[in-house]
Amino acid sequence: MTRLLIVSKEITPFYMESLVKALNETLDEIPATLVLNGGAQPEKLRREIALHKPQVVHFSAPETIDEAEIAAAQQAGALVVVDVPDLSAMCMRGALYGCNRFFCSNENAYGRAECFAYRLEEVEKGTHGAKLFKKCLPSDKDKRDEFLRICQRANAEEFDFRLDDAENVRKFAGDRRENVRLMAGVDFFFCPNATIMQCVKEFGIEDGRLYLDESFIALEGDGPNDAEAVQKRAKFLAHAYEELLGRQKVAKQGIERENSTLILQDLNEQRLEWEGRPMHIELATNNRCNLRCLMCSPESRPEDSMMTEDEARDICGQVFPKASLLTPSAGSEPLLGDFGLITELARKYEVQINMITNGSLLTPERYEMMADIIGRLQISFDSHEKETYELIRTGAKFERVVENIRQACKLAARDDVEVMTSSVIMNMNWNKMAEYVDFMADLGVDTIALQELLINFPALKEWDLKGRVSDEELQREIERAVETARRREINLHVGLGKPNAYNFNKKAFRRFKMNYLPEIVIKRHRRFCYFVAIYAKIEPDGSVFPCCRAPQDLKMGNVKNEPFEEIWNGKKYRQLRKSFYTGKLMKGCRDCPLLGLYS
Repeated sequence: MTRLLIVSKEITPFYMESLVKALNETLDEIPATLVLNGGAQPEKLRREIALHKPQVVHFSAPETIDEAEIAAAQQAGALVVVDVPDLSAMCMRGALYGCNRFFCSNENAYGRAECFAYRLEEVEKGTHGAKLFKKCLPSDKDKRDEFLRICQRANAEEFDFRLDDAENVRKFAGDRRENVRLMAGVDFFFCPNATIMQCVKEFGIEDGRLYLDESFIALEGDGPNDAEAVQKRAKFLAHAYEELLGRQKVAKQGIERENSTLILQDLNEQRLEWEGRPMHIELATNNRCNLRCLMCSPESRPEDSMMTEDEARDICGQVFPKASLLTPSAGSEPLLGDFGLITELARKYEVQINMITNGSLLTPERYEMMADIIGRLQISFDSHEKETYELIRTGAKFERVVENIRQACKLAARDDVEVMTSSVIMNMNWNKMAEYVDFMADLGVDTIALQELLINFPALKEWDLKGRVSDEELQREIERAVETARRREINLHVGLGKPNAYNFNKKAFRRFKMNYLPEIVIKRHRRFCYFVAIYAKIEPDGSVFPCCRAPQDLKMGNVKNEPFEEIWNGKKYRQLRKSFYTGKLMKGCRDCPLLGLYS
């Protein structure tokens, strides 16, 4: 039997009684609904949770929760659901200035709320809040007065918080840190409109935890006394609870939620020493590869290096506990390494695998080794024409890899895992992208990525499109590929010039942990490389880098010589973060083509 606790401090008794009655009429399987209109008594609530062991504990607002209540609900195995009627507890930056976020919560007013709080990375520490706030005040006096009235300020000078006020910063950091722990313990958020839903997402909360709840009843006027509105709310909740209870809870979710929010706070407050830790780790036990691709410089290929099993276990034990995602390559072919050890450790620490492979060794047996923990399977496959493919991927056999892709697509479809193929676009395959899309769709591929050739060494200029193909010619070919993807109902991610994603595939894939945090970082912190924010690369010799390109200028340390924790907040990482805050980039970042794509 499902038991439901609805916890509220402020909602009227009439509303509570009406909602309980409507829920009982709507939900036959929840006859024992206990409603507490006394969230102000946390000890009482904890006793009720322990007594009734509910499957859902539903709080009326984030402000009504404390950590002990969350812990009690989790101990009882209950889902924790929260209504977010406004942004008063959820605005990451507005809270830093003591801003009233009720104004932003209004969909009609939100367009005028492009306030300084959302441009914090553009200002220097010590800038007075009033000076920033004046920039977003309407020029019309009546509109300006209304703006200030809604924000509960008499004038702009009342926004007097200074970023260099140490006492206030400490207080704010403590308050926000507590909020992070609370939000990490919440399973689902119900948001009354798309604006609030987007802002909650920018708090660091992924799409899968957000519900658009247009039935939400405003706690003003006669709203709670409207029987029709109450019935609509009850119907929404009934369907939502039913779906949510069918979802599987993962033990590590709370850690991941807390970490992603801390990363965003580190960025918002321009910290040099970070509380968040990298959510995406690229790591391999060796640097071997069975191909010699055109894109890899033979001169820069490192000498063979390998981690021992003890080293791998120790390093993974340092970085995996707070990580969400693993790319098991570090410049190598992951299926050549000790893949059994890597999958064992990923499974132990509940780290999802982002598999990037050349596909030549991708047998059904190897796929099954990672089937339960893979988030997405990406296969590097540059051309549907045998001669061109084998020229680019020297050492690969076209027919064998095609068959491996076909078999992998069948197995992945069984597991709802997205299969992506990626093609590096050069002067030998640029005018056949549409045909490539057709070919991969026939194999069962779900998504295709068309990638720009990165000129990492001089010899690659021979294959570059620049100077050989005009922008107009390339755009026509891209449009042909997009139209083919639309017709075949396959996703197409175009990384040529400004990145674009065309999602025509209607399948529901397994949740991929890479899909939400980078998007938020790119959107809100365009001057800060999202790789540096969320990612760490560890090579087989122990070298630690902040990005996938890993130029030696950006070597942060060696995890075989010092703990990762010391490297992560060491002098080199602090200097790197400062360079992005100030715009004075370090040598290894200045000409990075990836930074140019996303900034």
